[in-house]
Amino acid sequence: MYEPITRKEKLKGEDYKERKMAKSEKLWLHKHNESAQEPDKDFPSIPRWGRDLIDIISDLTAKRTRLEMTQDELAKKMGVSQPVVARFENMGRIPSIEFIYKVADGLGVELKPLRMISPKLATDSEDDELDMPKPDIPRWQQNIYEIIADLTVCRLRQRISQAELARRMGTSQSVITRFERMGRMPTLEFIYRVADALGAELEPIQILPELTYIGFLNMRKVQKT
Repeated sequence: MYEPITRKEKLKGEDYKERKMAKSEKLWLHKHNESAQEPDKDFPSIPRWGRDLIDIISDLTAKRTRLEMTQDELAKKMGVSQPVVARFENMGRIPSIEFIYKVADGLGVELKPLRMISPKLATDSEDDELDMPKPDIPRWQQNIYEIIADLTVCRLRQRISQAELARRMGTSQSVITRFERMGRMPTLEFIYRVADALGAELEPIQILPELTYIGFLNMRKVQKT
């Protein structure tokens, strides 16, 4: 038998929603260096990958708002449910790189892929197939292949063994081997952990407002010459 929701339960649910909205707003204020009413003491201690993740989620959420697109409309374009989009924007769960690209596609925006900032430690061969777009695989997957290849070359050029890299990261060599052989799609956190262990700096995933993905790759090749 249906039991009506009591006022107490309703207020409890509204309080939860308000706290979730306050959390998202606080993260947004931190991103834009504005003063939040209740400073989050833990925010500066968030690792780099976490801060970069907050940035791209905030930017994509702001883009959806500017397009006057509802969460439900975005969800339909992505082929998911509205609660999934809401959880993404409220940062209720750490999204995969694939899902970030999926949101961008739903919004019709291009992304600047995750890549290494140190060009001397990354792949720089003009004949490197990983520098060229692959029409047969999704862009998010190509981005992961490229960053794994760059980090692997970075390790080899520094003459760091897989065992030593694993020791620095507090993991096993088999995990590093699987990562470099692309045996499993790594999380954004793990990619940043590898970069940190190698002393490499990463440029985060960002929205490209006016530059197409092909144009970005052409610009990247020009910068290497």
